[in-house]
This record gives sequence, C-alpha cells and structure tokens, in this order.
Amino acid sequence: MDKGPRIEQMRRFILAREQETLSKVAEMPDDQLRWIVRVLADCLDETSRVVCLQDYSEHLPLERMQAFVASFVPQYTQLALADLNLKAQVEGSGLNSLTEEELQSMSCSLARMNRTDAPIHSCQGAGNPLQSCGDA
Repeated sequence: MDKGPRIEQMRRFILAREQETLSKVAEMPDDQLRWIVRVLADCLDETSRVVCLQDYSEHLPLERMQAFVASFVPQYTQLALADLNLKAQVEGSGLNSLTEEELQSMSCSLARMNRTDAPIHSCQGAGNPLQSCGDA
C-alpha cells in the first residue's frame, strides 16, 4: 500500500490545524485553550510532553494561557511532522506505521462509536479541526 497520499493528507491536516488554531488563539476562552493543550499533549510521547508542558498550568491567567498556546502549537506541529516523517519510513501497514496523532484519532472515533446517542465520525473528519470528539 502506498503511504504517500495518507502522509500528505496528514501533513496538510496538521499544518492547517496549526494555522487555524493560531489565527483564533486571541479569541478563544480559557476552556478551549486548555482543551487544545490536552488534545495535542495526548499525541506526544512522555518525554516530549514533559518538555513541552514544563511551563504550563491549567490555572494560568487567560493572557498567559494564550501566549503559551501560541508558542506550544508550533512546537507541537514540528514534533507531529517529525513523527509523520519517521512513520513514512516504517515498512508495513499495521499500527506501528501510524503516528501518535493518527492513533489518538482512532481512539476518538472508537469512543464516538461506543456512544449510542451520537453520530460516528473521526475527529479529523470533523469539519472543524478544533472540535472535540464529544462535540459533533
């Protein structure tokens, strides 16, 4: 199976989400800023999570939270793209060939499937890349 289209689709998604998020940071309330950090942090390995979130607290004042998200999102994007590039080199098509972001999206989709009162969709398939799994 050719990974090229999947890799390029993910690359476009990651970059578009970065642009959209950064364009809206100044308008976001603190709960949405916290949610963005939580979702992206879940896609990081433990070492990267510790390094990237060392100055983060969910209790930061709004202005500091906005500044943190504005610096964290590009940092996360670079890590996600590096992970994507690494996974593009992996032979095979099993779970080992998927990025943490893709695995997180699968987890989100499974959570949606287990809810009987909600339509099934992928987080990435949602029209708004900032929309949470539970907000469809």
